[in-house]
Order: sequence, then structure tokens, then C-alpha cells
Amino acid sequence: MRIRTRLTIVLLLVALVPLAGVSITGYIIGRHIVTRQVLNQLESVASIQKSRVENMLRQNDERLSLLESRTTLTSVLDTYNSHPGTDVQTLLYPNLIGARSAVQSFQSIFILNPGGTVIASTDPSIIGTSKAEEAYFKDGKGHNISDIFFTDSHGKLMRYLAGPITYDGKLLGVIVVVGDADNMLELSRDYSGLGETGETVIAQKTQGGDIQYITPNRFGKGTPLGTVLPGNTENLPMEEALAGREILLQNETDYRGVPVLAATKYIAGPGWGLVTKMDKSEAFAPVNNLGIALIVVTLGVTLIAIAFALLMARSITQPVTELTGAALEISKGDLNRRARVSSRDEVGQLGLAFNMMTDELLEARAGLEKQVEERTAKLTATNRELEGYAHTVSHDLKGPLAAAAIATSLVIEYADQPVSSEETKKLMVELQASIDKCFTLIDDLLAFAEAGQKPRNISVVDVGSIVSRVLSERAAKIQAKYIKIEVSYDLGTVTANETHVYQLFSNVIGNAIKHNTSPAPVVRVSSLGLDGDGRHRYMVSDNGPGIPPEDLENVFMPFFKGKTGETGVGLATAEKIVKIYGGEIRAYNDNGACLEFSIGDFDEKLGVVP
Repeated sequence: MRIRTRLTIVLLLVALVPLAGVSITGYIIGRHIVTRQVLNQLESVASIQKSRVENMLRQNDERLSLLESRTTLTSVLDTYNSHPGTDVQTLLYPNLIGARSAVQSFQSIFILNPGGTVIASTDPSIIGTSKAEEAYFKDGKGHNISDIFFTDSHGKLMRYLAGPITYDGKLLGVIVVVGDADNMLELSRDYSGLGETGETVIAQKTQGGDIQYITPNRFGKGTPLGTVLPGNTENLPMEEALAGREILLQNETDYRGVPVLAATKYIAGPGWGLVTKMDKSEAFAPVNNLGIALIVVTLGVTLIAIAFALLMARSITQPVTELTGAALEISKGDLNRRARVSSRDEVGQLGLAFNMMTDELLEARAGLEKQVEERTAKLTATNRELEGYAHTVSHDLKGPLAAAAIATSLVIEYADQPVSSEETKKLMVELQASIDKCFTLIDDLLAFAEAGQKPRNISVVDVGSIVSRVLSERAAKIQAKYIKIEVSYDLGTVTANETHVYQLFSNVIGNAIKHNTSPAPVVRVSSLGLDGDGRHRYMVSDNGPGIPPEDLENVFMPFFKGKTGETGVGLATAEKIVKIYGGEIRAYNDNGACLEFSIGDFDEKLGVVP
């Protein structure tokens, strides 16, 4: 074989084998990383969606229990069952109308006697009709149900809520609520974190064993209860979910027959299956683009190698041997190996090109690893905030709403009964307190969500005026706790969004006022001048017990409440605002709690100006 041919073959092996090996390995690793990232994201979304569905079911059960336990209902129905001639509709109609008005999703409410006949209803036209063969009556005699869906004449998804009304273990009747299922539709249309092809679907088993999708699908049939698939369909994630298996799937197809990545969840009460999924084509698009780029690079390197091989045919063997040895070392995994270049002719140029190619390969791999780490960190932070939002809304907001609902129900129930003004006032005070708590929680969540946005409407803000406004708004609490306020004579001005400056000082000063339990409390607001980068430095301190040492590292973590916190977003919001303006914030104890922070001036075109 001619030396030119042999040299061409050797150069091709040296150039392409390492590149192909690294490219294939990088593609496989990248595909594996993307698969885990997407599956973890789907698992997180599926867990949140399952929690939302379970909260809906619990809320419906609580509403039914409140209706079933009304003393007016049990008293009237007990009398009716003993004396069937009683005019139940007249006695219960105001009560049913009040209950329906209290919950926006309730469309109508009616009561069936133990035989299944309607004896009272918000819709008088159905009184006297028999519902004995309806599933909600048969199941509702034994326990509360909320898993019977249907569509009305306009194709809107509706549901039946039903449960027994009992007294001393005796069935007095069944109460049935017809309500919309807008919360289920809202859940299915929430595609947050699921890209262009992801979605969450919920399905149930029919009596015939088929799979019926309750909510509309993002693709395919867009109507509720409109998609029905035969039972035991192969490679269908919903089959796994309905079988009670909560797993991550990589090689399944959805109701369209499209390959997907999926996470399955099982909702035990009604026996529903929940699947959060994303098309593989979208999930692996970045990796596939990388594969195409690697193929193009490989083809380009191949052409370059052939050209250099033809030119190197006339060179002496030693430079070729040196270059071959370097390539073999790299093919064994030593990517730090470089070819020694001892000439400026074609052999030397080939050596330089080979070394540059290896450097670019190393840089490309390092860049890919960095991107993967950055995106993983962002995804982890996003999941943590989503879990925090979900926990806060599902737990903290549910408490005052439930208290408000109970207080409202009692006010309605006692409307026709003699009740003292003091009892009425007490109920209204509890209702107002619950509503105020809900507003406070919602305002804190909105402020936290908006705090990280780029500032708009920039102006020169007088910090002293902002602090005076904050102190004026909290004057009642300050006077009630006999707090002494000490403010620096001149707090200066900053170029920023006025709302951001207000939120920052309001959260920090409010924290100092709230947690200062000193017998002679003092709160100080001080200007510390400018730091070395020209940022404005401030400190808010108090003479209270300080921050518990175990909480110091977590006070700026979103939704961290400590032992006495409320929503857990006040200081997290302050940290977000400080970072927008290129500053830093830290908490420490020095004869009390100290919060020290800095913010830079902001220019709408240049950003933070040091």
C-alpha cells in the first residue's frame, strides 16, 4: 500500500475516532441528563397537580359535610319522615338558596328522601321527580361522593356532589349538589413548566373497563369526557396510573400514539389516574440539535483530514509518527495531550490544526457541562419555589378560607333565629380576620412574585420620605408596643423604582417591629454611606432577642417561616429587590437583630450603575 494511502488512513483514524467517540459519548450523556431533567420536572408537576386534585376533593367533602350537618336540614327531614305531609320545600328553600349562593361553583341543590324522590330543591320544577336509579343517589346514601361528571347542553363539564343526611344513625335523605368543574378544567389547562407539547390529563375507568378522559386534552378531542380509549391499551401511561402505579416512563405513547416521557399518579379516593407528559420530540430537541452539529463537525473534520493526508504524503515519517502517537493518546482518553509542532510546513500546520481541534472539543464539552449545571440549578430553584407556592396556597390560604366559610355558614344558619348582637359581632369579627389574613397572604405572594422583575418607572427616590411613610403606616403597632424609633438625619436618595424601595424598607422595618420583644424596644434605621462600588448602604437594627442562630442561614429563603413567621416571603422579597440593584443583604445579631444591605442606582438603558 502506498505511503500516501497509509498516511491518509492513519490521519482519518486519528482525527475521527476520538471525535466520534467523544461526540457519541457526549450525545448519550446529554440525552441521559435531559431525560432525567424532564422526568424530574414531570414528577414535580405531577405531584403538584395530584395535590391540587386531592385538595379539591377534600374541599368538596368539607362543603358537603357542612351542608349535611346543618341542624335545620336534619330537624326538618326528621319531621318530614315522621309526618310526610310537611311542606319541606317551603321550610328548606331559603336554606338551600343561601347555601348555593355561598359557593360560586354550586349551580343547584336538591334533597331526596330515602326512596329517591326530590322533596326540596333550588329548582322547584324537579320537585316530586324520582332519582332512585341515578348513581349519585345509590352511592350517596352510603357516603359522600364527588366523582360523577357529566356535560351540560353547552358541553360544559359539570359534577355531582352527593352525601347522606343522617340523624342518630338513621338515613333521613340524600343531599345532591350540581356544580361546575371549572377548577378541574383550570388544572388541565395549566401547562406551566411543560413546554409546547406537555400536559396533565386525568381519566377514570368506565363500567365497561374503558379509559375515559375527564378533562379536555391539549391535543385530540378538546371536549370534556370526549376521549375514550379501550381498556388494556399497550404502552399507555394512563393504564399504569389507573392501576395504582406511580412511576416515571420513558418508552410509552399517549392517547395520540405519540412517544412521550411521562409521570403517573393515582388518586385513591375516586380511583382516578393522573398523567403529566411531554412529547419526546420536544424533550430531546436540544440533544438532537447537538447531534446534528456533531455530525456536521465530523464531516468537516473528515474533509480536512483527507486534504491534509494528501499533502502530507511527501513529508518524512517522523512528524507523521509523532502526530499519530498524539492522536492515539487522545483516543485513549488523555485529552490534555497535544502534538509537538517542530516545523512550519504542512506537517506543522496539521499539528497546529489538530491541537486547535482538541482545544475546541474540550471547550465544547466544558461549555455543555456548565450549561447542564446552570439549567439544573435553575430547575431546582424553580421547583423549590413552586413547592413553596403550592404549600402556602394549599395550607396557609385554606385555613382562613375554611374559617370564613364556617363563619358565613353560621351567620346564614342563624339568620332566622334569635341571636344576640354580641354573638353576631363575634362571628363577623372572625370572618373579617380570616378575610384580612387571606388578603395579607395574597399581597405577600404577589409582592414576592413581582420583586424579581426588571424595574420600570425609574426615578430619584427620597429614602427618608419612604421610611417616614412606612413608619406612619405602622404607627398603631409602634405606639401599642411603645417602640422608640431612631432614624438617621439624612438617608439620601437612590435612583430606582419607588415601589421597590418601599417594599424593601417596609419588609425590613416591619420585620424589626414585629419581632422586637424587648421591655424597652428600639428600632433604628441608619445610613452607612457608600461602599467601594458606589452603592448605598443601610442598616435596620433593633434591641430585641435577635434572630435564632439556627435560622440565620435561612431567613432569606422563600417561604421559610421560622418559629413566629407568617407567610415567609417578606425577607425573601427584600433579597430579590436588593439583587436587582446589584447589592447584597445579610442578617446577623449584635445586641439585637441587624439587617444590613446595599443597593446601586439603576439606569433603564445601562442597568445597575456602580
